[in-house]
Amino acid sequence: MKHVFGILKWVVVLLCITMGLHSCSCSDDNDHHGSNNSGTISGVLQDIDGNPIAGATIEIYDGGTLIATTTSGADGSYSVEVPAGSGYTILVTADGYTPIEMDMDDVVGNETMILDLEMDPDVGATGTVQGVVRNADDRSGIEGATIEIYDGEDLIATTTTDAGGNYAVTVAAGSGYTVRVTSTGFITADYNAVDVAEDETVILEAILQIADTYVGDGTIEGTITDAITGNGVDAVSITLRAGLNTRSGAAVASGSTEADGTYSIDVPTGYYTAQLTKAGYITAYISVISLGGETTGDQNASISPVLAAGETRIVLTWGADPEDLDSHLTGPTISGPRFHVYYSDDSISDGTVAGLDADDTTSYGPETITINTQISGTYYYYVNDYTNMDAGTNPSSELSNSGAQVKVYQSTGLVATFNIPANHEGTLWAVFSLNGTTITPINTFSYDDADAGPLP
Repeated sequence: MKHVFGILKWVVVLLCITMGLHSCSCSDDNDHHGSNNSGTISGVLQDIDGNPIAGATIEIYDGGTLIATTTSGADGSYSVEVPAGSGYTILVTADGYTPIEMDMDDVVGNETMILDLEMDPDVGATGTVQGVVRNADDRSGIEGATIEIYDGEDLIATTTTDAGGNYAVTVAAGSGYTVRVTSTGFITADYNAVDVAEDETVILEAILQIADTYVGDGTIEGTITDAITGNGVDAVSITLRAGLNTRSGAAVASGSTEADGTYSIDVPTGYYTAQLTKAGYITAYISVISLGGETTGDQNASISPVLAAGETRIVLTWGADPEDLDSHLTGPTISGPRFHVYYSDDSISDGTVAGLDADDTTSYGPETITINTQISGTYYYYVNDYTNMDAGTNPSSELSNSGAQVKVYQSTGLVATFNIPANHEGTLWAVFSLNGTTITPINTFSYDDADAGPLP
């Protein structure tokens, strides 16, 4: 019977042709979308630099139903036919790129919709690198400096500094990045070995740019002190490497401290990292600069004696101004009330055993607190600008621009470094919290009087 119906169909077709009956319609019942009921979506896929993206998958959905799919060619072009209709969604995916999902305009039968798309790189998890660029001569912020972030030889992000020398740039989470700073009239600076964790903001210390008028050798000078006593440490071995935060590789110069902890090293103009080593102390690193033909002093540091298991030491250092910054630590006790260790109440022994080891009131530090016994609960660490905390001096950004740096040590060595965010107003810097072994950055500023009332 099927064969008979096929013969009858062709007879009807022949009759239509012979008789010129234009009203005859002989379409196959299985053809659901004739030429009047379908349209075409075509376009080119490119990356943000205009390069074609080959092998991308293009899918067209009607609600939750996939109705058509194709892939892009070597030149990034694609073309796909779909039923005429509305309410469609296009989904484009490609390895290494952020997927695109978007609603489409109506598809009209017998027409081609041109839909060219640009795909962003898929950086996945991200973090932020933040800091400030200053003139090494007068510490003023440098506007318009170019900040480039490199992963090896690959440039992965760039930005420029604002009027205050501030910058912030988002990058893919990763490790071993180099932050390169360039600006007209200054020598390029590289800040190395920057690690960025997911959703983390890494605040770098101020990068002091050296004017390109400095040439030849300069002298680096400073004092290395004991973080507990505040006294100078003799016979500290100092190894200089080129670049900021360069903790391995060839040394370019070396020296050692005198009996009073002072040192002096001649080295060509440039940016360096000083490695500080002595038996019984945790190895430390500081950034230093050399200005040709000049002596650049007060490039100081404090080194911490080795700690026993379970101990935590917090060391605060800063620049010449303001003169007096104070460390404040609050935390749990077994009797209930939280303790508050600072210059006016310098120890606690109530479950928690902690004390203020060093209190400096004449610039640079160290201000040091050691937790000898830590109990369950959350500890908070603050830095107070005692010099400017009087309400009469507000608003004040001297604390934020002091170059303050907080280093946290445990028996394993240095476990965290906090560089103060620049150009913020306030006389109290809430730095971090500690709970068990978890250290969480806070980095907020206020005018709270740390001496007058209880801190959290």
